[in-house]
Amino acid sequence: MAVIQAPEEKFDITEDRHWSEDGEIAARMAPVIAAITGRKGGCLPQDLVAEGFPPGQVSRCWQIALALSAIPSRR
Repeated sequence: MAVIQAPEEKFDITEDRHWSEDGEIAARMAPVIAAITGRKGGCLPQDLVAEGFPPGQVSRCWQIALALSAIPSRR
C-alpha cells in the first residue's frame, strides 16, 4: 500500500489575520441575515449592502455568514 504524504504548508500570518477578520465580519452579518430572513422569508447579499455592509465584505463573507445565520441562537 502506498502512503501519500501531504506537502508541507506554509502559512502567511497576514492571510491568517485576513481569515480572522472575515470570521468576525461574518459573525456580525449572521444575526442581520437571520433578522432579514425572519422579516422577509429570505435574505440576499444586496440586503446586507442595504443594511450598510460594504459590498466587498458581503462578497467575501456571504457564504460563512449565511451558514452561521442558520445556527440557532442560545440566548
